[in-house]
Amino acid sequence: MKMGLTIISAVLCSIGLLAFAPSSFLNKGEVVRAEVNASSVETTGSAKSREVGSNPSLKLVLDRAIPLNILPEETYLGKFRFTQDGSIYFSTQSLEPRRSVISKITEGREREILATFGGTDGDLISIDVDGDGIIYTTLQFPNRTGSIVLLASDGSLLSRIETGSFLPSEIMVDPEKRIWVVGQEFDSLGAHLIDVQVRVYRARGKGKLLISPLGGLEIDDSGFSVFSYVDKGTQFITNSRLAIFDFGETRCIGAHPYPFQSSDEPVNQRADARLFKRDHLVKGIARVAANNIWYGAVRDSQNPNVYSKSFIGLSTISDEPLTPEIDLPSNYGSLVGVDHKGYIYMLAKEAGQIVLSKFRVEILSGGRSVFQTETK
Repeated sequence: MKMGLTIISAVLCSIGLLAFAPSSFLNKGEVVRAEVNASSVETTGSAKSREVGSNPSLKLVLDRAIPLNILPEETYLGKFRFTQDGSIYFSTQSLEPRRSVISKITEGREREILATFGGTDGDLISIDVDGDGIIYTTLQFPNRTGSIVLLASDGSLLSRIETGSFLPSEIMVDPEKRIWVVGQEFDSLGAHLIDVQVRVYRARGKGKLLISPLGGLEIDDSGFSVFSYVDKGTQFITNSRLAIFDFGETRCIGAHPYPFQSSDEPVNQRADARLFKRDHLVKGIARVAANNIWYGAVRDSQNPNVYSKSFIGLSTISDEPLTPEIDLPSNYGSLVGVDHKGYIYMLAKEAGQIVLSKFRVEILSGGRSVFQTETK
């Protein structure tokens, strides 16, 4: 398996197929208008310089290598989710036979397959897991309709929310059991893209759309953006714009700059026709004690369509940068996640098998330690 990630395979890596199609699309044709357009959101605060800290360096110590037991026919690895109890959830996709699988790994145990989906009736796009072990998935179907499916901790079906002509992509469930998704809204025929929106659904009961708090986003935002939950509420981090949108409860209350951008980079608007403005593509944020660990992929200097390395960056929970983005050596593999203790997880190949390498991290700046993985 190739560890370098191209833009095309970045999309494919998050796709899987579901075995059961929805029986009806009750919301199809019902166009939902977003409450706020992204271009009208005022960005407050100034962009910080990347030159923060002093000669930052990174120490990585291998804790252990976790076998994923990937089958030969499993072509793509999808989303990884790391929960407070130490469990690791991830999805895979096979092309022959055509199916997707959601799996779980817990400490000291081998891979457990929770749900297997097959057929050609829908694509599994993303997953999230709440504190009770409930799995939230986004699905897209060939007729440009979508749904959100909730699975119990054992993989059995709990409920589904039909999203009609809205195709959900990235998903996050907050502590109040509200489901946050970003996706594309099409017309009733599925022929024309109307909007790219953030939506919030209620997980409890039969589930329903609560609000679409933000629209007017770029097409890229539906597949290459990240949700994060902090003390003050939900954040939506775009890679096509240099802005982090802030939400109070379920309403957009403003935006602020990405913590690691330089002061001469434009904020909250596309600067050119490139897919992303920056060479660092954010894939996730992990809250560790009083800090945020940002991580993602780094664009190859020779091939702008390939992300060949990974990076991490350290900020306060208020998104004040404590270090610049620190690129990791390419031989360490592809960084797929950071857990709540600050361990980082890299995909690597050992003896022809794909493993998840778990590393302890220490970040030094100016000769002193500014961050360490919590080992207790």
